[in-house]
Amino acid sequence: MSDSTHTDTTPTVVLVHGAFVDASSWNGVIAELEAAGIDVVARANLLRGVGVDAAYLTGFVEELGRPAVLVGHSYGGAVISQTGSDAKGVVGLVFVAAFAPEAGETIAAINARYPDVPLAAAQRTFTYTNERGEQATDTFVERLLFHGAVCADLPADVADMLARTQRPASLDAFTTAVAGTPAWKTLPSWVIVATADHAIHPDAERDMAKRAGSEIVEIDASHAVPASQPADVAKVIVRCGQGDDMSALAAGAATAAAGDAKAFGPVQRIAAGVLDVGYVGIGPPGGRAVLLLHGWPYDIHSYADVAPPLAAAGYRVLVPYLRGHGATRFLSEDAPRNGQQSVLAVDAIALMDTLGIDEAIVGGFDWGARTVNVMAALWPERCRAMVSVSGYLIGSQAAGEAPLTPEAEQAWWYQYYFATERGRAGYQAYRHDFGRLIWHTASPAWRFDDATFERSAAAFDNPDHVDIVIHNYRWRLGIAAGEPRFDVLEQRLAAFPAISVPTITLEGDANGAPHPYPADYAARFTGKYMHRTLAGGIGHNLPQEAPLDFVHAIEEADSLA
Repeated sequence: MSDSTHTDTTPTVVLVHGAFVDASSWNGVIAELEAAGIDVVARANLLRGVGVDAAYLTGFVEELGRPAVLVGHSYGGAVISQTGSDAKGVVGLVFVAAFAPEAGETIAAINARYPDVPLAAAQRTFTYTNERGEQATDTFVERLLFHGAVCADLPADVADMLARTQRPASLDAFTTAVAGTPAWKTLPSWVIVATADHAIHPDAERDMAKRAGSEIVEIDASHAVPASQPADVAKVIVRCGQGDDMSALAAGAATAAAGDAKAFGPVQRIAAGVLDVGYVGIGPPGGRAVLLLHGWPYDIHSYADVAPPLAAAGYRVLVPYLRGHGATRFLSEDAPRNGQQSVLAVDAIALMDTLGIDEAIVGGFDWGARTVNVMAALWPERCRAMVSVSGYLIGSQAAGEAPLTPEAEQAWWYQYYFATERGRAGYQAYRHDFGRLIWHTASPAWRFDDATFERSAAAFDNPDHVDIVIHNYRWRLGIAAGEPRFDVLEQRLAAFPAISVPTITLEGDANGAPHPYPADYAARFTGKYMHRTLAGGIGHNLPQEAPLDFVHAIEEADSLA
């Protein structure tokens, strides 16, 4: 696609090469993408170290002024893992026989976990004096060994030319780590595994892809798969793993291109029921409504990467702060600071009534999942479909009286802590520290950064927050009373009513919070129903850790209705 026909919202594919080659290694892929009408550029990778190279690429991507899909080959995968988080407007990642390191993880550390490959024995080094007057070391591949180690499926004369024109890489490229949250934790990603790779062990490529939760495509090719199989590589980039995903990314880019703050926000306020509700509402006013509810100790930003693509797909997306969180306040100082399960659902129905929404697709996790379960059980006519993380979470005070096994009881330690006045005082004094601890234990594989946590933790400074949280957990144990006007609702919920609303339940394979097994609750859903367990270290805060999967679940649940 020429620049004259390219729009500011259509993603540009940015190709990032790895060590020992240059941008020309993408020539075949560029030709295929151009023929497919995809705007594409390949820029030289400095090969000086992950931080330096990612900063350089970030500057280039942001100068584009439009969304980008980053494609990294080999060491280039480490660079896009950081650039994808640092640069604005990145909407997807493709790893081609590439490294996808975790935060703080080096390429050398990854290679050390797998059997040696021929490239390890083929590398040579030389030293020189850099621009700062310091001794530096670069590495390259021995010319006579280049063919077998890098591109065994290319003709010998082509391999020899690549060996002669290779770009050496600094040793820092292999010994510096990705800083911050790697982009594959928050962006959709696809991985091409080269099954005959002699430079990165194919099992390393597979394991990194599984860890990232990426869509995996295996190609029988050498490490130089962009040069030896350019058509196959281009096909993966064009379709991004699932038929129309590139089109979906392009549709979502109009929202994402404005930047995170504009894509998810601003926070609006409206009087609904007993609350002045703070909420984010994006998407066309006439679109099908989607109501997304967060949990504890989280906030609306759990959906910051879910709401924009749904809005771009035509949904009207509403993400309110629960009572006691963020901008939401009580209209009366005399209102009970009540956190029982039914009242949160009453709040949600009141918000829908005030906004003139008769029916919505509802989704949630943690407290939010329990709330949408209650909505679907008590007011099924208001719920077109439901996505519920960890399944059926409706409870009762009577059920809460039954003792659990010691191991299960230990997982609920904070519930018992909150039952004491010492617990109330402790939570009042250490809300942010408490929230951070829960984030770590509930999502042990999620490497969130300080800025991400503090963005959500600001919601805990709500003046009613401690009262709502403490009442919620004390009510569950039967040591705090609810409001009498909700007794009838709680009696209905205590019978554990079936849910007939079309439902998809989700679970992360690394959820460290107490949660039921899918087999234990499947029978509670009597309408159209599917369950998905997400692999790759996904924890309790599933919408924030796997936003694209949550988006797809909402769309799939909608299709069931």
